[in-house]
Amino acid sequence: MSSENRDDAASAGTRGNVREFFDSFAASYGHGRYFELRRAAVFQILTPYLANAARILDLGCGNGIYLVELCKLGKLHRPVGMDISEAMLAKAREQLGSGVEFVRGDAAAIPFKAKSWDLVICSHVLLFVKELHRCVADIARSLRPGGLLVMTTAPNLLVRLRQMLGKEIFAEFGRVAVGTPAVTEPATSEEDYRHACLETGLGVESKTAHFELDRASIENSLRAILARFAAPEVVNRTLDSVQAALGSNTRLSLTEPLLLIVTAQKLRKFETGRTHEGLQKLYTIRSASAVCQQYSRSSNAINS
Repeated sequence: MSSENRDDAASAGTRGNVREFFDSFAASYGHGRYFELRRAAVFQILTPYLANAARILDLGCGNGIYLVELCKLGKLHRPVGMDISEAMLAKAREQLGSGVEFVRGDAAAIPFKAKSWDLVICSHVLLFVKELHRCVADIARSLRPGGLLVMTTAPNLLVRLRQMLGKEIFAEFGRVAVGTPAVTEPATSEEDYRHACLETGLGVESKTAHFELDRASIENSLRAILARFAAPEVVNRTLDSVQAALGSNTRLSLTEPLLLIVTAQKLRKFETGRTHEGLQKLYTIRSASAVCQQYSRSSNAINS
């Protein structure tokens, strides 16, 4: 899954539900002023860390919107995007062509060799993983010594506004959309992420990206979320309540918390214990192995 809008499905349930949810809006994924400003704020923090990152994995790349930004920076070795949604990957390939390698796979069972990556980006991805500690340890295994995992942890825009403006404003929409990802509070807290990293022997540093939305951008971004689940009249009443709650405020300050997780020179020994039975249903092992071999050859070339 990926980089943008992953947070709009905070509790989509099983892998199949997650995959179907993101298949359904691959074309519009990550679009809009809210996501544009949020990405820009993240890249302000992330860019200095890219200089020495020859091998980059966008784990949960969606339709490639983060990879588009990465490729604009230039001077990067061919990055890799991995996602569970084939529809998302198809859109990513349309946008990026042969400049990026893509692998279909599940973040809960990544198919890469140890010490494959200098940098792994997980934007709003790991909230869908049930065995968080195991997943983080597996990502750590795939990082080179001194490698960096960048993880975003904030909930979706609607949940943020409900926390800021009051639950009663979204009560009618909540009744209509009960049980859907849009109104579900994330089950995984930042402390859960931090604990999973520390247990694996990783160093954790917190960063916060800041950005602002004007009233029109708030309304447009919210409308896109609400309209997926509710009738127009419910959407309009909810937006009217939001505008009233904002009062005279013309802009809203938001944050995007990030965890920067650095591998030590020697990680604690980790054994996933997983078998490869069933993995072929999620992605082609041969294709994933080819990517790993490519990056293994690149590593040898870099270190020679």
